[in-house]
Amino acid sequence: MSYDFYEYSEKMRHYLQQLEKRIIDLEKQVAALTNDLTAIKEKPTVHIERIDYSFDQLKVETLEGTLNIGLNPEDLSNIEELAINPSSPISQSHAPFYPPIDPKQMMNRSMDIEEEMNQFIQLELPDIIRKKQLELNMSEEESYVTFIQDDISKQLPTRIQYYLQQGANRKQNGSILTNEAIIKALKEEMENGVHLFLSNIPDNMKGSGKE
Repeated sequence: MSYDFYEYSEKMRHYLQQLEKRIIDLEKQVAALTNDLTAIKEKPTVHIERIDYSFDQLKVETLEGTLNIGLNPEDLSNIEELAINPSSPISQSHAPFYPPIDPKQMMNRSMDIEEEMNQFIQLELPDIIRKKQLELNMSEEESYVTFIQDDISKQLPTRIQYYLQQGANRKQNGSILTNEAIIKALKEEMENGVHLFLSNIPDNMKGSGKE
């Protein structure tokens, strides 16, 4: 019994350390976004010209730390409002109440899902990216493969937590969101995000997969 409690305590301590690190990373990202938004407001014309000139650079900058490859246009249009005014109706509408769930259960499920998804990212996702590149008549750029893998890996814990919270909310209505369903949803989200990201790369940056 004491051994089980010790093992659980160690797992909980490790989980809390991970959460603390993620919170610190998110705070840094929010601060960086705030600085960028200030620069945009001060020099709107110059910034627009820079976006037109360096679209590929913009994609790299905005993808870091978030699953932007899966964002829809409405999400993108709301980023500035959320950063400037966190109490705005936009942030409230995208922040529904989720009932609390058992911390031990969440930790165990999160670790199981993350382990399987990390295997997917390392073993299966590269082939999916290369296949999408061929479908879009792009050259097979390994730099995109590595970038997308790293970026999605950074965002994975947050996305898992989102689905676990969704599952807790659905459980009150009598439905259950299993680990298998979450894993399936994550894989679909990643595949759709990869397609969206590669589709928005400018033609002059895609190269050509066919001669």
